[in-house]
Amino acid sequence: MSTPTINLADVGIGSLFARIPPARTAEASNEPFIYDAVALTPEMILALVRRRLARADDQITTIMDTIDRSTRRGELYARRQEILLALRTRMQADYGGQPNEEFSVEEFNDDGSDMVTISGETKPLHEWLEGVGLTWADAGIQDGKTTLASLEDALETVKQASRTEASGSEMNMLQLQQLMQQRSQIIQLGTNLSKKIAEGESAIVNNLR
Repeated sequence: MSTPTINLADVGIGSLFARIPPARTAEASNEPFIYDAVALTPEMILALVRRRLARADDQITTIMDTIDRSTRRGELYARRQEILLALRTRMQADYGGQPNEEFSVEEFNDDGSDMVTISGETKPLHEWLEGVGLTWADAGIQDGKTTLASLEDALETVKQASRTEASGSEMNMLQLQQLMQQRSQIIQLGTNLSKKIAEGESAIVNNLR
């Protein structure tokens, strides 16, 4: 009795495996089957489905890890902006917004300390900066001194990094949506295949009666 085959179009497999080169041999791919683009046995298609599903799951895991890292970086950039914006507001209030007027970070307070209050929390400026991975130079501060213009440049650098991160995050989310859709298609393919196998087995049994 010959092994039944299933046409690719009958189960919608063509588009899902378009990236898999046809006619790969066991020697070339270390896979225990050979297939073509016309008809496959149920066992071959099931093997393809399992392999494609595993690949999709790996890709989904990778992109989700990437999105998670991107989200954490985005939160860090937002925190950096909050700190630099607070410094800018303080400088504008104390120095009238003169862009090139230099001041010392020790002049933040009358007692010569660099204590800064942000979102109701007060601590030294260097602790604020260190907490978000910024150096004095990153904040436009050199030798304990800075200007409003330097702070604006530092703030713009952080904003640009944040925009770049957000753009990459959007692309990652789109890719994740595509992968999830593809995974659903693969699962649907498995369902269609199971039905076709059952139909094929029934047809063979009927032909032998």
